[in-house]
Amino acid sequence: MALNGRGARFLGGALVALALTSFAGVGAARAQQPVAVTFVVPHAVCGEASTLEFYVNEHRIGAAPMRAGCECVSPGADTYEFTDPEVLALLDRSTCNTFRVDAPPGAGQQFYLGELLVRVSWGETSAETCLFDQNRRRAVLVCDGDVCGARLSDRIRTSGEPDGDGDGVTSGVGTGCDVCPLAFDPEQLDSDGDGFGDACDVCVGPGEDDFDGDGVCTDGDSCRFFPNPGQEDADGDGVGDPCDFCVGPGGDADYDRDGICSSDVCPDVADPGQEDGDGDGIGDACDSCPTTFDSPWRDEDGDGIADTCDPVRCVDFDQDGFGNPGYANECARDNCEDVSNPGQEDADGDGVGDACDNCRDARNSAQVDSDDDGRGDACDSVLCIDSDRDGFGDEDGGSFCPLDNCPFRRNPGQEDRDGDAIGDACDPCPDDGTGETDADGVCTAIDNCPDRPNPGQEDADGDGIGDECDTCTDPDGDGFRTRLFPNPFPGACPLDNCAGVANRDQRDTDGDGLGDACDPADATLDIEQARVWAPGPRAGQRRSRGRIQVRGRVALRPASDAFSVGDGLAVRVRDGRALDRTLAFSAAQCRTLASGTMRCRGGERRSLVVDVVPLRRTRGQELVFNVRAKGLDLTPGFAPPLVVTLAERPGTILRGTDRTGVLRTCSFTGGVPCVTPYGSTRSAFLVDPGASLADP
Repeated sequence: MALNGRGARFLGGALVALALTSFAGVGAARAQQPVAVTFVVPHAVCGEASTLEFYVNEHRIGAAPMRAGCECVSPGADTYEFTDPEVLALLDRSTCNTFRVDAPPGAGQQFYLGELLVRVSWGETSAETCLFDQNRRRAVLVCDGDVCGARLSDRIRTSGEPDGDGDGVTSGVGTGCDVCPLAFDPEQLDSDGDGFGDACDVCVGPGEDDFDGDGVCTDGDSCRFFPNPGQEDADGDGVGDPCDFCVGPGGDADYDRDGICSSDVCPDVADPGQEDGDGDGIGDACDSCPTTFDSPWRDEDGDGIADTCDPVRCVDFDQDGFGNPGYANECARDNCEDVSNPGQEDADGDGVGDACDNCRDARNSAQVDSDDDGRGDACDSVLCIDSDRDGFGDEDGGSFCPLDNCPFRRNPGQEDRDGDAIGDACDPCPDDGTGETDADGVCTAIDNCPDRPNPGQEDADGDGIGDECDTCTDPDGDGFRTRLFPNPFPGACPLDNCAGVANRDQRDTDGDGLGDACDPADATLDIEQARVWAPGPRAGQRRSRGRIQVRGRVALRPASDAFSVGDGLAVRVRDGRALDRTLAFSAAQCRTLASGTMRCRGGERRSLVVDVVPLRRTRGQELVFNVRAKGLDLTPGFAPPLVVTLAERPGTILRGTDRTGVLRTCSFTGGVPCVTPYGSTRSAFLVDPGASLADP
């Protein structure tokens, strides 16, 4: 198994069971047997590392340790490959194969996850599917996460099953998998046959992108960036009319508007007949030698007549009747090759015509002009080598004029606000005096950390103080620092026990180092008895008859711990298969009686009731709770363990104070009695229809 990572969304430390969600079908795979199954699970763990457990078609195929270390990971890491024959034998290409990855919690663990990608290789081809990615709001999941790329405050907890959209069609790899894993689509229609079902396909044709929004997928759009829903193409050249610059064969522009596109023999002169008498590929309408083959066409003297039929060859750029030097001319040499001077006057006889001589009265055939002021050195009374022509001389040019504080950028005013002898026009830090102090390339006046190098100017908490010199890098703003960022002053700001979620009180009921605001298990509870029924409706009735009953005890430790329903209450009941039901009560649905009993009622006909009773003999440090829920729509088929969580202050799972109990071991006689982890003789039951227990 190879290990390698990318990604980042936050997951709580509780069990994470991620059911397969597909974005690519079987594809073109035609190999008879699979050769490898690869899981890409980029992640980071803050706290005690646990293990990742891998499943194929609900069979556990192996486990691997999480990569310890609360740090970002580079793209391409955390890859796990399975090639064992026993694993590959579980795959059946004729059906839809499902996959799952479980991440059991470790002590004080914060688990950051970017994506979950599964790849099945069939010889030279492969099929991929995405179990989870950062942007789950898309119609199709695309695994492209980077553990460093997401905000830490974005918290995600997922658990599910292969049919995440509940349409009765399993998502996965193989035959018959869901073509829209996030959209209810029992009919599985795919009109354009591109592998994306109509229910989630944004365009017609191959692919999933439609850049111009005309309803035609980009891969098959004749005008990718111009809307043309009808795909009109009058000339049939494969380029749609809205973006076709030439109505005719080819897609190039028809500048001369003669109806001829790419093959026009005179692209700038209209010649619809395309006559070419000498057959040189240059149309007669634009051929200066229409009777002489002259391909390639050349006109060195620029007189508009091709060299092959030019009666007098004279390359004369300034058109004064004298030829430029360097060409095989049949005319006299020009003494000013770029300035027209038909008289060829030369007063000083230096071979350079007066029209272009920088010293007309002094012989200087080399035309040296050291200061580039337009006057040659031979007749220049003041030598000032001034590259930028602002009247101030270059520093090392031997000039007889004031030195330029910006030698190569024109600044005739020589402005210098910070007085560092570097002109503002070329000073990278015009307000910093002698320059920026920490040598990170950022001027001190705007540097968010002027005394420590930080060229990237990182500021994770956005307080205007760079991370390199911030005494408390605190993205969630609760006054406690996050361990993922630099901390040059460790004693100045305590470590946040719940990074990404503001919790100024840093409450940590169980003392495990993970604050209650993000700890899925802040304290334990003792489940003394629990029963879950999922019987079918009675004859002639449609109302659901599922029930959940849980009874147990809560010990308040330490003494400062307290239980309250003033902010509402939530009860979550899960098993090891598909049961995951949360009963939520608002603050208005909960009250505390004169006896001290806390009671929450809710649901239709008050079918959900929770009582929490303090025991007087323990002076309120031990509570008995009783959960009763009926009329629930529960799916039969339960399996241990049974996990029960009470959440209060506030009454929401994870964000509140979560008190969790687990029943792990069950036998299957007379229902599913489970032994508590504390060895109690009392038991919990997960009851399927047909079990020997009496129907309630």
